Amino acid sequence: MDDADVDEFIASDPIYGPQLKTLRESRTFALAGAALGAAHLGGISLKYSKSPHGVVIATGFGALCGGIFGSEVAEHWYQLYKIDKQGANLRFLYWWEDKTRGSHQ
Repeated sequence: MDDADVDEFIASDPIYGPQLKTLRESRTFALAGAALGAAHLGGISLKYSKSPHGVVIATGFGALCGGIFGSEVAEHWYQLYKIDKQGANLRFLYWWEDKTRGSHQ
C-alpha cells in the first residue's frame, strides 16, 4: 500500500475519497505539533536538566503532548468532527483488499 493506491482511491470514491484526503492532510498538524513540542520541552530540559535521560523523557513527552495538541487543532481546522473518519478508513481498506485480491487471481 503506497501513496499511489491512496490517490487512486481518492479519485475513484466520490464520498469517502475526499474524506480520506482530508484525513491525510490533517496529519501534518500532528507532525508539526509533535516536532514543536519535542523541540520546546526538550530544549528547556536540555538547558536546565542535569540528567541526560531526563532530557530524553522530556523530549518524548513534549512530542506526545504536541502531537495530541496538533491533532486537536486539525480536528477543528478541517472540521473532522463532521466526517466519518472510521468509515473512510474502512472503505479504503476494503477497496484496497478488493484491488489486491483482483490482481492476484
